Amino acid sequence: MKNKIRSFREFCNESKKFKSSSIDPRLGINLFDLDETLVLTTAKIYMTTDKETFSLTPQEFNSFQIQHDKHKLDFSEFDDIDILKKGQWIQWTLDILKKTYEKGKAVGIITARSDKDMIRQFFLDNDIDIHPELIYTVNSPEFRKKYGTRNVAELKKYAVLEIIEKGFTKLRFFDDDKKNIREIQKLGKEENVDIEINLVKDKWIPKMK
Repeated sequence: MKNKIRSFREFCNESKKFKSSSIDPRLGINLFDLDETLVLTTAKIYMTTDKETFSLTPQEFNSFQIQHDKHKLDFSEFDDIDILKKGQWIQWTLDILKKTYEKGKAVGIITARSDKDMIRQFFLDNDIDIHPELIYTVNSPEFRKKYGTRNVAELKKYAVLEIIEKGFTKLRFFDDDKKNIREIQKLGKEENVDIEINLVKDKWIPKMK
């Protein structure tokens, strides 16, 4: 994995410093997953085989062994803004997000969703202004094509690498999926960057009302 990231950087030469005067990379950044990290919704992933169609919550999907030659995936409910708006905030991480702003640090979103504009508008509707360059929707066709993989954990690793390339060297990463956590831990060691890892535990996630 390390060689793959290095070769991509050398090939594309995309290392860019963050240019916005409103963000100081030296202060660090807190990076949040969305579903079941910041927000709990009723959105489900629908999986179809040649025999049946069934649904999975994001947490169930995290531990499901996908066989791409046998399972057809439908994530359409995650593109439904009405479902997102009806979701419940997860207070533990929401409080950390608010404190991040109070300290003048940057906030980023790295989500397996695909619609960046929808995510940004959702936060704006809740009086949270996240810079569009710090919102990564890793399941968008553009992001998957750029990195040539459907592995969400690996895609999130690339997103964090792009954050590092913007000049951030102190990062906190929040996610509910252990696979994603492991990938970001490895990236911190590979890049010799200070990344504090935070696994969002089930006990912090409320029951859906």
